[in-house]
Amino acid sequence: FNPTALNALAATGRSKMAQLAPQLAAIQKQYNVPASIVVAIWGRETGFGKVDMPFDALSAIATQGFMGRRPDEFRNELLVALKILQEQHATRAMMKSSWAGAMGYTQFLPTDFDKYGVDFDGDGKRDIWGTVTDALASAANSLHSQGWDGAQSWGYEVKLPAKFDCTLQGPDKALPISEWIKLGVARVK
Repeated sequence: FNPTALNALAATGRSKMAQLAPQLAAIQKQYNVPASIVVAIWGRETGFGKVDMPFDALSAIATQGFMGRRPDEFRNELLVALKILQEQHATRAMMKSSWAGAMGYTQFLPTDFDKYGVDFDGDGKRDIWGTVTDALASAANSLHSQGWDGAQSWGYEVKLPAKFDCTLQGPDKALPISEWIKLGVARVK
């Protein structure tokens, strides 16, 4: 992101935090995931719902299952997407997605919805497409269910050495902290 876009996103995030304060406090209390984290996910994934999701989720997921790099995974996603329709959690028209089939305010694949989607507002529906609190609570439930314990920081600001090899970044490049230190990465205090 460029600084202007990042500042605008942060300002919108602060506004959403104020606007949804009681709901966010309840989500944080139930799942022990900071409200700022779930709001940041919402902002990053869909620009607080402003990003256009132009794809039909079933078509996108079926295409990934047929032509993508992980066909077995996406064939299962397609079956779960059909289950979402069958159980009437959403209509097909509601199931708009990214090119890879991620749906809703916080970009869940169908299996994520199936495992972690919650009806936080108590209306009897798990609605990550049209109900912000359900989407945010579902994201918090996902993090909590996958081991977020609330006692540890999710990350640290670091300073990289000059000419640091940026190809070392990404979830698939995880290293123990001691290895990052050997590479010259230092925590900002």
